[in-house]
Formats: sequence, C-alpha cells, structure tokens
Amino acid sequence: MAIAIILHGGAGDWNTYDTGKAKDILEKAAYIGLKILKNNGSSLDAVEKSINHLENSGYFDAGLGSVTQNDGKIRMDAGIMDGSNLKCGAVAAIEDIKNPISVARKVMEKTSHCLIVSKFAAEFAVKNGFKTIKIKPKQLFKKHSSDTVGAIALDKKGNIAVGNSTGGVYGKMIPGRVGDSPIAGAGYYADAYAGAATTGIGESFIRTVMSKQAVDMAKEKPLKDAVRTALKIVRQKTGCNGGIIMLDKNGDYAAHHTTKAMPWVYKKG
Repeated sequence: MAIAIILHGGAGDWNTYDTGKAKDILEKAAYIGLKILKNNGSSLDAVEKSINHLENSGYFDAGLGSVTQNDGKIRMDAGIMDGSNLKCGAVAAIEDIKNPISVARKVMEKTSHCLIVSKFAAEFAVKNGFKTIKIKPKQLFKKHSSDTVGAIALDKKGNIAVGNSTGGVYGKMIPGRVGDSPIAGAGYYADAYAGAATTGIGESFIRTVMSKQAVDMAKEKPLKDAVRTALKIVRQKTGCNGGIIMLDKNGDYAAHHTTKAMPWVYKKG
C-alpha cells in the first residue's frame, strides 16, 4: 500500500515571506508524519504527531500560536477521525492545553462521545495525563491571517485519518463560539475512500457540511475537481472563501483555495 500525508497551515491573506516560513514548518511536520508511516505507524499517529508539531511551533493559529477571543482569553478547538470505522473525537473551547488534537484523540479512544467542550474538556484532559499550561498570546492579531491547521494521512494498511486544530477567529464576537474544526462532516471527514479537511470561515463549512460533501464528490470525480467544486459551492451558498485539502486511498491528493494563499505540503512514501 502507498503511504502519504498532506498538511495545510490555513487559507488566508498570506504574504510571500510568511508563506515560505509556514511551508518550512509544514515540511518538518510532514516528515514527522511520514517517518511514522514508514515505520508501520498508523495514520492516526501520523496525523496527531504532525499536528502536534504545528501546534508547538507557535506560528499558526493553533496550540501555542492561538489567537485570543474578545475577552482576551485563548480557547481552542480540535477534531480527529478514523476513516476505517468512522470514529471521531473532538474538543471545543478548551483552555490551557497546548495540544488539543491529542486530547481529541483521547475523546475518540476513551469515551463513547464525539465532542467535549469548555472546562469539561480541560478537566477530561487533566484526568488523562495532560498538563495545563498558560498560553500567552504571541501577537494582538495574525498579520498573515492564518487559520486552522489540518492533516490527512494514509498508512500501510490503507487506513485514512484526518485532523484539525485551531485557536479560532481572532476577537470572536462571543466567547465560546465554535467553528467547523471540531465538527465532523463540516471541518473534517474521512471514510474508507478519502479524507478532507477545510480551512476558512467555519460557519460557511458548517452550513454546507462541506468536508463530507467533498469526500462524497471524490467518489464520482477526480479529487482536483472535487475540491474546486466544493469551494465553488461554499462561495455560491455563503459568499465565503476558504481552502480544502484531500487525500484518497490510493495516495492521490488535491488542494485548492479561493483566498490569497494557503501554504500546504504533500509527501508520499
């Protein structure tokens, strides 16, 4: 079986310098995931560990780089899904945990639930061995308008996994707002055939259930057409721009965005 991984650093108003720096970090994250896959690791492991690298970099709007809400606090969302059995786990509005994607995986593997939120998500994390850390805002706003980070991986067994992690929209109108990143079918989705991860204004992907739509479309048309059609629908139905990455069971991939830029990296073993 082919092994492959694709990651993105958010669709937004990136400039050339910031895009280059983002791609350097994404390259390192991709190699972390690819090494896991080459050593017979699972697609879930590859997705989690590669996103951990992005969360820990402090450069993206995820983990240590998360932006603040309008009350000055940082609350993060993350979700992960196993395409082989449709199991998923997610956390939303979680505080003081630097790797929300890892907590999301614990939700998937240790509970019968799909989503845990707010202080209860943090309490669940602590009970499962995660240390709390006070995340300090790196800057008042993201000059390159970075967004969610996401990853999709295919392992040697042919299993696909997908994950998202984000600090959400800067200055959210209401603290506690949740976007598409932790919502399966909207911000991320994977089944036995393919996986998709979106980036942009979360409400637009929730309203169109776009990651699930994209995976279904990929079964009927080439991936490159599926991602373009997906974003066209989002634009027509909601007026919003964004980006999407996809990966299928053959290791084929596609990435598309309707924003100024979207740094992304693909690696195939």
